[in-house]
Amino acid sequence: MLILFFTACLSRNNANVIDPHVISQGRSLFAKHITAIGGSTALKSHHNLLTQGKIRTLENEVDLSFKTYHKAPNQILTVIAVGKQNISSNREKTFHIKGFDGVLGWESSPEQLKKIDGSELSLLHQEADFYAELNHEVWYPHLKSISEQEFAGRPSFRLRTENHIGEQEDLFFDQESDLLLGKVRFAERAQHAASDPAASEKQEKSTKKSSNEYTEIWMRFGHYVLVEDIKIPFSLEWNIGGISKLILLEEASWDLSPKEKSSSLIAPFIEPIQFPSSQLPDANQQ
Repeated sequence: MLILFFTACLSRNNANVIDPHVISQGRSLFAKHITAIGGSTALKSHHNLLTQGKIRTLENEVDLSFKTYHKAPNQILTVIAVGKQNISSNREKTFHIKGFDGVLGWESSPEQLKKIDGSELSLLHQEADFYAELNHEVWYPHLKSISEQEFAGRPSFRLRTENHIGEQEDLFFDQESDLLLGKVRFAERAQHAASDPAASEKQEKSTKKSSNEYTEIWMRFGHYVLVEDIKIPFSLEWNIGGISKLILLEEASWDLSPKEKSSSLIAPFIEPIQFPSSQLPDANQQ
């Protein structure tokens, strides 16, 4: 097989010129992935998705379960339930919520409500896009190069891109199945520390392994399962600043009926999904 290797090695005067073959082959990788998971027609036929499962970390001192409700075109709500693993503990579970209502994004915990903005909001907007696979030109507007590389033990094509917030983000597509195996985003360290302060402290211990300006955020998708007519990865492994976590789906359901919503979308899962302005301190003082 001919080795596929397109590069955008250009002179400084032509830095913005990209080989058209890179664009053509790169978009083809996205198109093949869409076909591999079920096709654009099947994706467009769905309008909401409920997933639930567990979150595991190497330093797992708590039992984390989550439920995510995703609604077309661009709303998402994730609730993480946190409870002590020690069965002798009488402490009840606490809930951490992250949502995007199409315009505003937020995180809330028993202690506070935080409004999300900046690049973190842009990334949440991408996550909330129900048809993100179909809108790859929006989220990955600039394709830079394609090379062959092994990823998670599989031969893959590595597509280097500049994503919608101007960062380098590389995607890995399986050469045989065409499925997206994972990606790595080179996030500015200041931005990453602001969005994930828990990881920033441990990250200091591994600064020698990464550049002074960027943190590599790795994601690996695995165990694609056919749910009705669409394949969904039931495992997602993150590695951020030296901290790893594994997200394992246990259930996934497309297009909940009104009856299913009434039983599944209990508080804080309510519709319409909207920014909880009533929880703001100023609102509580009125």
